[in-house]
Amino acid sequence: MQKVRIPKTNLEASIVVLGTDYFGSTVSRKDSMELMDYYVEAGGNVLDTAESYACFVPGGDHRSETVIHEIG
Repeated sequence: MQKVRIPKTNLEASIVVLGTDYFGSTVSRKDSMELMDYYVEAGGNVLDTAESYACFVPGGDHRSETVIHEIG
């Protein structure tokens, strides 16, 4: 996967970003993990997440971050 250097750092970011807005809400934890595994295997290294992605679900704030944090 193509990557670009982040200015003023020694970091590189993949040009394709994996959106996580449905992780933990309409996409199961298992499927979320599989999607992230495929993305990383393809060379991706940037996730798009936001506190409010699952705000449409009662108590849904931070669901994608919670799923992503479970990786560690």
